[in-house]
Amino acid sequence: KRTGSEEAISPARASGRGVCSPGSAISAFFNHRIVLPNSIATSDYQRAAFVTTPLAASSGSLAAMLVRLRGRGIFAKPTFALYAQQSSGPVFLAVASPVQTRAGSMSPCYAISVNERERHFDRKSPHYLGRLRGNLLSTHYTLLGKAIPEAAESSSSHLMAPATSAEEDLLMQLDFKKPSDAPRTMEVVLPVPHGGCSEPKPKQAWEEEANPYVQLTNAVPEYDAETNVYSIDFHGRVAKPSAKNFQLVRSDTSFVPWPGSHLCMQFGKAEEGVFHLDVGHPLSPLQAFALALPMFDPRPAEALRLYY
Repeated sequence: KRTGSEEAISPARASGRGVCSPGSAISAFFNHRIVLPNSIATSDYQRAAFVTTPLAASSGSLAAMLVRLRGRGIFAKPTFALYAQQSSGPVFLAVASPVQTRAGSMSPCYAISVNERERHFDRKSPHYLGRLRGNLLSTHYTLLGKAIPEAAESSSSHLMAPATSAEEDLLMQLDFKKPSDAPRTMEVVLPVPHGGCSEPKPKQAWEEEANPYVQLTNAVPEYDAETNVYSIDFHGRVAKPSAKNFQLVRSDTSFVPWPGSHLCMQFGKAEEGVFHLDVGHPLSPLQAFALALPMFDPRPAEALRLYY
């Protein structure tokens, strides 16, 4: 019987389940947290530079939260805001809004901005970071973005330079697969970080180079046959069962987790409309934000209880 509907993942009690190495690497991921400078809260340029730069392996992880903001009106679509969780309180990082790639298109697409009061959400905005584009079935996504200029910001303005090229950089690819009744799997491909930052690559460059990729896949949840529940240890950061909950680890080119691979990212429901996001090397906060957004898109195959 084919029953490819989405399966919720529940938070398990501390046991290391769902990650490949629950020892010191996991402790370091959650105990060594990134503390942001004050300029991130006040400067769009500094915020954009931080959000678009992959986190260094030695920097620890960023504790963040994604907040779903309901739109006004019956047919209004929600927007999504990403905040860093700091001891002084939440610090805004980015906001994403659903947009149409062309008139009549039903494929999901999100424009991402570094300004909390963004209203335009297009490439003409000086705060534009990129766009996450999915296919009609919501099973394949690409993150496209512009390079952040290296020149220092003007002392009289916190705005970034607008995009000057029609060609966008390919920052990430994501595929969902659901070949069984288990929760869907994720296959993530990133450009290899160079010198602590990700070197943007035109789309065709990914096909021309021998192996310019970093691969990630989701940690496999544990299944309890007696309760018919899938669970993962989210280390106290996730409170509610949800099909949106997941963890990501490094993998080989076949998307099999590396032996001893440590946690790169986790995402899960804390309360209604609020989701906790923890991210570390080799991801950037922008890539992690883009990996979380597709969790809110409907997948027709799952609605029809089909595998894909």
